[in-house]
Amino acid sequence: MKRIKWLSVLLLLAGAFCLAGCLNEDNEEDGVKITGHKEYVMTVASKKLAYAIFSGRDSFTEAYAVKKEGSQTWEPLMYISDFDYEEGYEHELRVSETSYYDERRSEPSWTEYKMLELVNKTEKQSEGLPGSFIDEQCYNPVEVRYAVEADNKAVIENDIRNNRSIPFGCSYVFAYDNANWLLADANNDVRAYGSVSRKNVDSSEFPESYKLLPPDGQVLSSMEWTFYCILNDAKTEYRSYDVFMVERKDGKNTSAPVMNDKNYMTTAGTNVHPWLYEDLTEYYKAKYPDAGVKAVVVCHTF
Repeated sequence: MKRIKWLSVLLLLAGAFCLAGCLNEDNEEDGVKITGHKEYVMTVASKKLAYAIFSGRDSFTEAYAVKKEGSQTWEPLMYISDFDYEEGYEHELRVSETSYYDERRSEPSWTEYKMLELVNKTEKQSEGLPGSFIDEQCYNPVEVRYAVEADNKAVIENDIRNNRSIPFGCSYVFAYDNANWLLADANNDVRAYGSVSRKNVDSSEFPESYKLLPPDGQVLSSMEWTFYCILNDAKTEYRSYDVFMVERKDGKNTSAPVMNDKNYMTTAGTNVHPWLYEDLTEYYKAKYPDAGVKAVVVCHTF
């Protein structure tokens, strides 16, 4: 009986070693190795914050603001699988954090997060959040100007000041190559983000109304900038502007990244700025037919 019992144990051990060997072979064939795994409780803030992704080509998005167990610092996290996020609620999750390595990939190391359990969900505004996960020095405050020729200027000007499509009090952030952009309000909450295309155009095709708001400086070139918005992973046209690239009269320099007339990044300390124009005459004629609208132009620069 003892001999039979020991024989059974040996067979079980042999089977276990064989299974382990098969798993190792599969792991080597896949080329993916698990280099770390842990589980803990994570707090997810009640709102997402602006975040820049630096990977080949800079781009902007929004990220979860999270506190890992034992930490008092909010940090960005792009994705948590199996997590159904609801803005306005602070979530406590038990999550798994698994790190992987695959030498065949261009970025061989990565980490994945997965929700294992929803511990708590509270309707509240999370406290102590930063304005965003983007360096404040990257924000370019927008200066808006407008000119109105109309019998009833007051109603048009009041509408302009309350028009959310006009970036009063906002700031732009541009990626290093200026191919991607983000627009944030005065509280650094994200209004929109996406990509931008630019092309040189002949300014003689611009509306005459732009002469009501001449740029402060020497015009070096004229362009058209089309902003595309990313919403639910879909790219749609957000706004298109006629643009003058202008060298400032006052000679004040800026360290903000701006474009030169060749569509390339200028060096820090440039005094060349884009002036973005829109002719809204037809829009306001249709909206206020009794206001006697003759010309409405809005421009902003940064």
